[in-house]
Amino acid sequence: MGRASLIVGLTLALSASESQAVTRRSCQRTCKRFARQCMVTPSKPGRCQRILHLLGKCQQRFADVACEATATTTTSSTTTTTIGGSGVVVTADQARAATKAVPPGGGTLTATGADGTVYSLTIPPGALPLETTITMTPIVSIAGGDLPDGSLFGVDLQPSGLRLYEFADLSITPPQLSATANVAGFSYEGAGDDLHQYPAALDAGRILLHVIHFSGAGANICVELCPPPIVPPPPPATESEVEEAIAQLDPHDPFYASRLGYLLHYYYDHFLGPDLQQMQRDCAFATGRIPKALAWSRTNQLLLNEEGFEDENQTIGDALAGSIGNCWSEATQPCLDPSNAYQIQNLLQIARQAELLGGDPEVYDLAKVRRCSGLWSGTVAWERKYQDDGDFVKPNSHETLRHHRLTTSTWEIKPHVLAEVPCEFCKSQMYEATWRGSVSEDLSNVLEYGNCTDSTTVQGQIASTAPSAILISVANDRRSFSSYRPAPGFMGAPPQGQLSHEFDGTHVFCSGDERPFPDFVNVTEMFETWPFGGSTGLPLERTDPTIPWTTTGQHVTRSEYPGADGSQIVITDTWTWKLTLEPDAAK
Repeated sequence: MGRASLIVGLTLALSASESQAVTRRSCQRTCKRFARQCMVTPSKPGRCQRILHLLGKCQQRFADVACEATATTTTSSTTTTTIGGSGVVVTADQARAATKAVPPGGGTLTATGADGTVYSLTIPPGALPLETTITMTPIVSIAGGDLPDGSLFGVDLQPSGLRLYEFADLSITPPQLSATANVAGFSYEGAGDDLHQYPAALDAGRILLHVIHFSGAGANICVELCPPPIVPPPPPATESEVEEAIAQLDPHDPFYASRLGYLLHYYYDHFLGPDLQQMQRDCAFATGRIPKALAWSRTNQLLLNEEGFEDENQTIGDALAGSIGNCWSEATQPCLDPSNAYQIQNLLQIARQAELLGGDPEVYDLAKVRRCSGLWSGTVAWERKYQDDGDFVKPNSHETLRHHRLTTSTWEIKPHVLAEVPCEFCKSQMYEATWRGSVSEDLSNVLEYGNCTDSTTVQGQIASTAPSAILISVANDRRSFSSYRPAPGFMGAPPQGQLSHEFDGTHVFCSGDERPFPDFVNVTEMFETWPFGGSTGLPLERTDPTIPWTTTGQHVTRSEYPGADGSQIVITDTWTWKLTLEPDAAK
């Protein structure tokens, strides 16, 4: 399909016919030529013989193709030709036909019906690849079709089957036309084949249709409310083809609003809407989609007053805000190097987009982005799993025990130095941090003896946060570093975070009595089991001081020992870390 034909298909949702159908219609057009040139009006004998020869070939290939009887009626002022096809009978006023050779540069044909209706067909430049003889004949009536009741106006256009590369304007001006008339357009092919509804509109005292394919077109002025037009589904199209179709719409076209709305909805459903989630997760992807989303919203807001697009615009607005926020988060995750022009420009562009979308200037403030200064940031986390499980069988009793407690401490280290700590063989700095502690309790103890059951259960979890500090020391040879939590009060270090809580358990006695069972837990910020403090450090393997360097890892220890009643106690300590050393400050 050519580019112009595809654009036509998108705007009117029409599709090209199959090749066999085209050949069949060619035979039907040959029938009409014979009726018009050899039966209605005199013609050269040799021409009619050639047409009959073509008709013979058509009947050999298509057994169901035969020239039906063509009746010609002559009155004092009108000569009509009745052409039958597919159960539809179109009667045209041949005496009032207009014929003109139209060049590729375009042209206009005008014909007047017996009732004084003026038909004008304007073919724009570029619609025809070469000079073509066009005939436009006013239609007197159409029988056998499913058209609404009312006055009928239309023309038969020849050569049948001609497909234009640009829309032609068919203007129908009846002697009297109400500005509130109900109009239903129609179109057909060949000798009345595929008679169907077609877009038509009232425009300044005339009926206007946009024609892309011959044979016939027109409109009814309905007695009652016209039925809504039937629009077939569009053919598949690429994003760029839909954009091109939108760009080529004529704002002066009476159908401009409906066609633009249709194409915008098509673009959203097939290309824009499906991308909104990914835009909010992937800034690189969003960078190419944000301008298109903005252009889409601006187009329907400015040209269509947002009518019919309110929900989509709200969805796009939310997605754009999320996309810009994600891009800012990605761009500000590393530190800001004032000497990096690309980084500065990227952040300024994101901030500008956020401003256009109504983002909070405080959030997108370049002055608040941390600068590269060779600082540390990241997380260190400790998790302790306490598991005490037992199954005790005694002569007169059976006891089961399950006591699982999970305790966690997480330090979020910020790239903010609280103090420079003197160190002879290292560079030591105390960083601001936030401690988050949590504990979850799962206790179940069931004692059975005789017909009696005594049980205790406790379940719950609690969490808290507190300010903290982490001291990081880098060896003078810059090949290793160590970290630990400084003692409270050391060079201004805050007090240790602490979490104390009493869970409400339940104790059910053998008698069935139920009483509260308090279970007290306590979590204190501690770094004693951290294996990489003091002289035992982690390797520092940074080779390029101009880019961020990150170290991640995990250290697990596990110990087992018997409980007081013969249960098995297992304690597992897990340390994980992710620490980043930012590039050195720009010189």
